[in-house]
Amino acid sequence: PAGQTPQAPISSTAEPSSVKRKDPREMMAALSKDLEELSTPLSQKPKAVMEPPDENLEAPEEAPTPSGVLRSVMLFICFIVVCLCTWQVALFLQPSIMQQDPLNSISERSCKFFYCPPMRPLRILTSEMNATGRDTWDVSLQVQNQDMRTQRLPQFQVTLVNTNKTIFQKTYPPSEYTVIPDMKSIKGGLSVKIQIPVVYSEGRPSNFMVKVLE
Repeated sequence: PAGQTPQAPISSTAEPSSVKRKDPREMMAALSKDLEELSTPLSQKPKAVMEPPDENLEAPEEAPTPSGVLRSVMLFICFIVVCLCTWQVALFLQPSIMQQDPLNSISERSCKFFYCPPMRPLRILTSEMNATGRDTWDVSLQVQNQDMRTQRLPQFQVTLVNTNKTIFQKTYPPSEYTVIPDMKSIKGGLSVKIQIPVVYSEGRPSNFMVKVLE
């Protein structure tokens, strides 16, 4: 009709919308994934991987602890005590193992710095008395040094007995008797022969006794 305004022709192809609508299923899947991550415990989350230390790095040196130093000192003290005990046993029980030098000299010098047991007395192995004249008698002794240290010549006390009664008694220093072989002292473990001349003119003794004086 003549009174109507002409309208623009409608195109059959509509222009695409600037905003694209998301698929509801994709939105639900994304929301479900977010909820799953939020509900996962922290302990189940992957931990950081620790790399092993470099083999070329040297371990730091540890300072010695007080207990280690004390243990070393105690071991050293025990070693010294064992050595001293062994030496003392050798001095006391085995006088024959150090009869010759230099062991004999070492044993004597050690007593100046360390403790040594008391000197073992001389031992009379054999004794006999024989008449050598009208009023003279010869007392022969075999004397042994039981200690491993050298001992000086001792004094001897000679006693003559007749019918269980002492009729003569005298002390003889080294200057009044003879030592065979001739020596001024007796080394450790050695034995010597000693002859003591006794003068007695008042009868014949029935027995005699000899004592080593310190």
